[in-house]
Amino acid sequence: MATDENQGPRDSNPYGNVTAAQKGLLLDEKNYLLQKIKNLPDQEVAETTAETNVWSQSAFQRIPRVEVEEKTAKLIEGVINSNKFVLIGDRDERMHEFIKTAKSAFTVQDKQFDEKNDIKVIRTDQMHPSDRDQIQRYLYDTRSALYQPYAAVCGRSFTTFRKFAEMIKMNNGRVFVNVMEDCQKILDESRKQRLETNSSTK
Repeated sequence: MATDENQGPRDSNPYGNVTAAQKGLLLDEKNYLLQKIKNLPDQEVAETTAETNVWSQSAFQRIPRVEVEEKTAKLIEGVINSNKFVLIGDRDERMHEFIKTAKSAFTVQDKQFDEKNDIKVIRTDQMHPSDRDQIQRYLYDTRSALYQPYAAVCGRSFTTFRKFAEMIKMNNGRVFVNVMEDCQKILDESRKQRLETNSSTK
């Protein structure tokens, strides 16, 4: 095992049993994704104030004026607080951009991103309009989310892609990957404690 001063122990051969040509292709892909991460937009580099205000006002006008049922609020809070990475919204190009960016961070850090276990997606485009409106309203009321998709990483909200990109850019994705791994440990420990509590009360 080789030891990286900043990353701790890691496998000296993260590519597994591959040929030199295949390893070269993997390195090319990694370098390509690393450059994409470096080129992600900065949160501070945005539109002019006038353009931002116009866009925000337009988004605000699309927030449904509905009452949020308690069961909807509990559902959303439960999902956000019991998953590492959550995306809520229509499954469109904007959501795919979040997913692709997360995958890129894992690839650059020589980690595997498992879309089935590493991310929880709530597709509002497959919901009844009244349920979708309640979720959109709740996310706005509790997290000031104006745009779709809404993203959360270990409970921390990212209401725009720019804010999410800022986290991904930190240490070329390492911070995001570390948070995801630490969050998994926290969730596993929490589940273990709940199981032990349930067992002791039976």
